[in-house]
Amino acid sequence: MHRDNRLVTYGRDDDGKEVAFVTLWDGAIATLYADDLAALTALGFSTSWSRKYQRPQPHAAIPRSDGKKVIVARLLMEAPEGTMVDYLDGNALNLRRSNLVLKPGRSKSTATDAIREARQKLAERLKTAEVAEDSSTLQGPPAPPERPDGHASAQGVDG
Repeated sequence: MHRDNRLVTYGRDDDGKEVAFVTLWDGAIATLYADDLAALTALGFSTSWSRKYQRPQPHAAIPRSDGKKVIVARLLMEAPEGTMVDYLDGNALNLRRSNLVLKPGRSKSTATDAIREARQKLAERLKTAEVAEDSSTLQGPPAPPERPDGHASAQGVDG
């Protein structure tokens, strides 16, 4: 079981773009564009981020449903296997797309699999919601309430 979502605050960066600040389990703060965070949460990823320790520095990571962690930057860049995400300023907690670039590498990370899985789950949730909505509209409007004498009352008419 994963911890509850962590504190997220919002602000603007030096370019005036809205950014989100996600507090990690150890108090460190990851920064990314607010629309990227919205896209991740819409896919069902939580903001219960921790750090996955890799050389040369730790990376912000999100727990997957299978218990493994996926690096947030890899999700944002939809990095396929055999690529790595490089941080232009060297800060692995600066997750703004303007700071991320894909390079050839040896990664066997399943970021693209995690995104595909999340999109499938989202599609299933939306389909379930549509079915529920369709079934409620098929039932038609609710019947008018009955009067105390057992007859249906007409709306706007008192008995």
